[in-house]
Amino acid sequence: MGATIRTLRGHAHLSQSALGSRVSMHANYLGAIERGEIVNPGLETVDRIAAGLDVSVAVLARSYAAAPEEVALRVDATGGRPQQLATPYDAKALGAAIRIARRAAGLTQAQLADIAGLHRNHVGSIELGEQPTRGIATIARIAHGLTIRLGADESLLPLFVQAFTGEATLAQVRGLVASEPSGPLDARVPQASADRSPEPASAGRAVAATCAPRVVGARLPRSPESLVRSPGGLVATRTALRAAIARR
Repeated sequence: MGATIRTLRGHAHLSQSALGSRVSMHANYLGAIERGEIVNPGLETVDRIAAGLDVSVAVLARSYAAAPEEVALRVDATGGRPQQLATPYDAKALGAAIRIARRAAGLTQAQLADIAGLHRNHVGSIELGEQPTRGIATIARIAHGLTIRLGADESLLPLFVQAFTGEATLAQVRGLVASEPSGPLDARVPQASADRSPEPASAGRAVAATCAPRVVGARLPRSPESLVRSPGGLVATRTALRAAIARR
């Protein structure tokens, strides 16, 4: 992505200082992004740079998702920058887009978390839009897992980022991932019901990840895998659960 920013900046005949002034960003910070030293810039930051370069945020997101050897020397920025919507960045739309793709892939939050290398609660927080912005690397890990699971030809990362910025609607997301139940988001099957049948390979991890946050004061192993690998793990967990219930 840094190389793409540098290429687009060169095409626009802008120095780092000039582009930084245009998007209210320090030139040193912009230079660090171009050199790849900042691996997880926020989605808002990426979109501000795209706006300064007058391109869609999908151009930068697509370059971030591509393998280094696949990044073309000539950047395709056709179409220019879409007209900026009046609405602010929408973390809930980002979460809804991820949820649509996850359900289309037939994955629970716990299974997606396993694939992306994240905690289930982290995935749930993103889907709920609890933070105003997220790092692009975090969303890229989720998008990568869903792209493979759905067998998509291109990474879903640009689509997710566009849902965040308002360039893409949830209707477009549904149309691209297909097989998503119709109707308003609030009228769909409750999350607990939709996620109650994990795949056998992830059953132990899904149960551990689901139960742990609901027990106040229980000191459970940090890694769900330890419940499976440790012979006394289940006994220790049962004891911790009983102690926590007694304290409550």
